[in-house]
Amino acid sequence: MMLAPKIKLLQLRKLKNSPGLIIKLDGPLLSKRGTQTKLYTNHVINQIHHAIDRFKWLAPPRTRMAVSFRFFSDQQNPPEIHRLNKYYLDIMKGPVFKDDRQVQYLDASIWRSDSKGEDSSSSLYINVRRLSEYLHLIDLCKESDVFKESYNNPNIYYHLIDKHHWDNAEEQYNLLRCNRIMPYDVPRHKNPFLKYFVCDFNKWHPLVFDFGPLPNRGQSEIFKKTIESSLSKLVSSHFNYKKILVPIELDVQVPKSSINLAKDLDNIMITICSEAKKQLLHPKLFINGYRIYVADRLDPDTKSGLRVKLLPPGEIESYNDRIRKAIDSLEDALIAECY
Repeated sequence: MMLAPKIKLLQLRKLKNSPGLIIKLDGPLLSKRGTQTKLYTNHVINQIHHAIDRFKWLAPPRTRMAVSFRFFSDQQNPPEIHRLNKYYLDIMKGPVFKDDRQVQYLDASIWRSDSKGEDSSSSLYINVRRLSEYLHLIDLCKESDVFKESYNNPNIYYHLIDKHHWDNAEEQYNLLRCNRIMPYDVPRHKNPFLKYFVCDFNKWHPLVFDFGPLPNRGQSEIFKKTIESSLSKLVSSHFNYKKILVPIELDVQVPKSSINLAKDLDNIMITICSEAKKQLLHPKLFINGYRIYVADRLDPDTKSGLRVKLLPPGEIESYNDRIRKAIDSLEDALIAECY
């Protein structure tokens, strides 16, 4: 059923002007068992409660949630992004949401600048909203051509790469940037015809992996071996150097059928990111960002499991930028249509 432009405009503005909970945290970025964690944890908790009071936020007891992290670091060696997310999500459990299982969409990216030593001024922005609101926003964005376009070619981070490897790094980057977050890489789908293209595309794409079903209790080592084998084959087959020389990002789909298993999304990413860093990346490099979300399967008859797509650095933020621009573009179009 097609909505009238005025109704659609009202819906869009309501979603745009109701961002959920926004938390800004200042101070060093922390992880569990980090050297500064005990010193700053109370400061983090106080800032979270200040944001909760400001936005009059009440933790939903059962509602599915979408959570986004934007880290800005000028620390010498900030914790890995999957360790950062684990720490802050654990701190948010209780005042922001009641149970980790409620988080069914999670994305994160980190911006690293040169270290300033003792004058470090790292910060973090967290956006929490109901998943239903986020999905409604995505559904509206799909109507804008801007959403289908690509912006902001990611950085290669030459300062992290030995100058003797620059040529190799650029070739690897050019391979990675062919893989972007597509309009069908979303938690739910409304186009039944997509499955005939996407399922075959993912099956044969060298930078898209199916790691099989999530492990049941006691099967974690088998799951790790599956990831290790897939990633080591990738490097040997498709990259011109034994390790990837640019930062990477990951897009991870968890089939809805797996959501009742024991692992939360952040714990799934600890396993995947740890293996990806060990098997894929040069020791100086890092995982720049990731998305993980519970998704409807395009083809429910397939037996595919956890799907992981390798992305170039900066793609998560580029995707979010496309959403912001699509919202503005669609709003302008609806205003012109209504008035």
